[in-house]
Amino acid sequence: MTSAEFWNLLLKAIGILGGVGVVAAAIAGFTAKFMADRSIEKHKAALRRETERLKSELGKETETHKLNLKKQEMNYNRQLDAVSEFIALHQSMGPQSSFPGKNWHDVREGILEDFADSESKLKAYRRKFAAVLSVNARNLLSEAILIAEDNKFYGLPGSEVTDEEAEKAADTFVETLKSLEEELLQQVN
Repeated sequence: MTSAEFWNLLLKAIGILGGVGVVAAAIAGFTAKFMADRSIEKHKAALRRETERLKSELGKETETHKLNLKKQEMNYNRQLDAVSEFIALHQSMGPQSSFPGKNWHDVREGILEDFADSESKLKAYRRKFAAVLSVNARNLLSEAILIAEDNKFYGLPGSEVTDEEAEKAADTFVETLKSLEEELLQQVN
C-alpha cells in the first residue's frame, strides 16, 4: 500500500464516518423533535382538560351565587312586605283620637277595648311573617301579643285587671308596637 492509497483510503473512511455522523445527527434531531412535539401535545391536552375543569367549577359557583342572590332578593322582598303590613297594622291598632279634645285616658281606653282584636291581628301577622323577622322583632311581637292576651278581659265582669294595671299595659303595648316598627324598619335598611 502506497502512501497515496493510504491517504485515499483514510479520506474515504473519514468521509464514510462523517456521513454516518450526519445521518446519525439527522436521526437524532428527528427523534428529538418528534419527542418534543409529543411532549408539547401531551402538555396542551393536560392544559385543555384543566381549563375545562376550571370552567365547569366556575359555572357551578356562578349558578350557586345566582341562586343565593335570588334567595336573598326574595327574602328581602318578604321583609319589605312584613314591614309594610306591620306599619298598616300598627296604624290601625295604635292610639287614635277620633274626636277633638279626646285625651290620652280616652285613647288608652280604646286600646284596652281592642286588645282581643289586636291579639288576633298580631297572631295572624306572626303566622304570616315570623320566618323573615329578626329574633328581636319576634320577641317584641310576642311581648305585644302577651300584653294583649293578658289584658283583653279588662272591664268585663270577673276581670282581675285593675285600672292602673290596664293603663300601664296599654302604655307598654303602645311602646312595644313602636319599638317593633323601629326594629322592622332597621331590619330592611
